[in-house]
Formats: sequence, structure tokens, C-alpha cells
Amino acid sequence: MSYTVPGCSSTREYRVEAHRTASLTSGEPSSEGLWSMSMAEGSRLTGTLAVPDAVEMLLMAVAAALLSGTEEAATLLHLALAAVEVHVYAVMRSGGTCPLTVNYDLTLDSNEPETRLVQLHEELRQASTVLQLIARGTLLNGRMHTRRA
Repeated sequence: MSYTVPGCSSTREYRVEAHRTASLTSGEPSSEGLWSMSMAEGSRLTGTLAVPDAVEMLLMAVAAALLSGTEEAATLLHLALAAVEVHVYAVMRSGGTCPLTVNYDLTLDSNEPETRLVQLHEELRQASTVLQLIARGTLLNGRMHTRRA
């Protein structure tokens, strides 16, 4: 998937994926879950010597904020989630005055009603300090998808 902005000269694309696997029962945080992150070239960020650059570190912060914020919002709203998957994409322009664009896809494995999951996404966007900070300095766009558990 490629994101481009008209009027910008050269661009560099970044991708980070993050996964959180653990059943989150309604209203109870889980300490049993495992998380992992990876970058486009396949270098895993779960204990290896991968050396991400500054933009990749920023995207990892966005992915981590989405994972932890989703779990916090699900606990607050008493929602059950089987797993959470995040894909974060960014495009940085080397010329012109175009800003960094950050896009994310948040996939929730859950049997909760769609309206409640939309409410979770709204709570996540409003409560996350990291997402609010990123949105002030970049173009931040996010989509939520549901996969029935």
C-alpha cells in the first residue's frame, strides 16, 4: 500500500507492524499477552540488534501507543478482545514543505458490536497523549477494522 501526496518531490516510505496476542476479557487487563514489532525489511524488534532510524522509532511509538491504548480503552469500556494488530505507514518528503504523513490500520479480533468498537477507537484517539502529539506535527490518519474472533 503506498501513500503519496501530490506536489511533493521525492519521498521515503516507512512501515512498522505490531501485534498483541492475548485474550482480554471484558474489563480485565491481561499481563499474559505477547507483543512484537517488525519493520519492512523484516528485522524483528523483539530482542535483536535491529537499528531503526528516527522515523522508524517514531512509528514504533505510534504502534506502541495504539497497542497499549487499545488495551486501556477496552478495559475502560468493558470490551473483550482476542488480539490487536497494528500496521503503521509513513511517508516523509525530502523536498518542499510537505509534512510527514502517518497512516495506521488497527485490526481488532473481537465479537463485540461494531458500534462499541468504534467507540473504543474514538476513546483511543482522544486519550492517547502520543497520538495527540503526533497529530499536531504530522498528518495522522487511522482506520479501524474488525476481524470476528
